[in-house]
Amino acid sequence: MAEPFEEITVTRFTASAGDQDADKPGLFRFQFLLSRRAPDLWVRAAAADLGDGDRPHFCIQRYAWAYPDRIVVRCSPDEAQRIKDSLNRDVLPSVTQTYLRAAEAARARNEAADRAQQQILKSVEDAIRNQQ
Repeated sequence: MAEPFEEITVTRFTASAGDQDADKPGLFRFQFLLSRRAPDLWVRAAAADLGDGDRPHFCIQRYAWAYPDRIVVRCSPDEAQRIKDSLNRDVLPSVTQTYLRAAEAARARNEAADRAQQQILKSVEDAIRNQQ
């Protein structure tokens, strides 16, 4: 049985002068740091949900990118706390649910593939055992 999944949250955010947007100086690439390193499947779910920079996310209304240790959002300093709160309240719980469903589906597919492989190996063993 798999271990229970520990919820991932944003613990804090950071940005520096180097994160300032060249085209819009009022915006920065804020780094919203995650409570723990996210599994690859979770990161893919987050990227799909956030739009991976292709479109503004409907909850945070900004472009965002997902990484294993952080979510990067292009926003102004006065939006950062609201975005952190929205990520923790609205976005990341939904991402986690998507991740859990996808992980369960992957586990079920792997178990079915294992059973099929075991059946193949059993037929090989039977053929060897029953040879004349």
